[in-house]
Amino acid sequence: MADTTCKFILGGEISILGKMRKIVLRPTLLNQKLVNLTENEFQLLWPHAVWVDRPDCADEYFDVSKKFLHQLAEEIILHRAEFQIAKTQLIPAKIKIKNVRTRWGSCSSKKKINLNYKLIAFREEIIDLVIIHELCHLKHMDHSKNFWNLVYQFQPHYKTLNRELKISQGHCIYLDQIAAKNNGPTKRPNNRSKPQPPHRSDSVVRSLLESLRELLPI
Repeated sequence: MADTTCKFILGGEISILGKMRKIVLRPTLLNQKLVNLTENEFQLLWPHAVWVDRPDCADEYFDVSKKFLHQLAEEIILHRAEFQIAKTQLIPAKIKIKNVRTRWGSCSSKKKINLNYKLIAFREEIIDLVIIHELCHLKHMDHSKNFWNLVYQFQPHYKTLNRELKISQGHCIYLDQIAAKNNGPTKRPNNRSKPQPPHRSDSVVRSLLESLRELLPI
């Protein structure tokens, strides 16, 4: 049997907020391709009127899935960033969610923070750790003892969470596959990266997110 874990294919599984969800094709009464997220499924919605012509693979959903996931990432990660900024009182000049190739986050000397949209694959505590890490760089632009002491002040379990992040990196493979559709091959995040332009979402995706607010812990 083929391994479908963390592959963007029908029957595969993808991670959203640390929970694996099965990729399935479902009919919709609307006359357009959509994406929907439930507790256990990442649903690719195909118009019921042309259900007989439905695809046998997920390739046709790369674009709409990418829009959906970028908007979902902005909604959730920025919400967590606002919470951590209020908690730490470390205030950046600007914070953005981007399709970053090779690192989870960055903080510039101008106090601008970028966060990787692929963080949406991990549970809330992991997202918060990356945000705290970058916020602490507002005070210490290095990885000195003072920097790690500040991180510890806001997240005493940062070492355990860092290990979990490294172990769980495979959970964002499907996001790499979606990004590679238009951007070419991607690498696993480390500390040497160049951010990619953020992907703008459309009104359809935004309306879908409204229905997710009660489902997702944001």
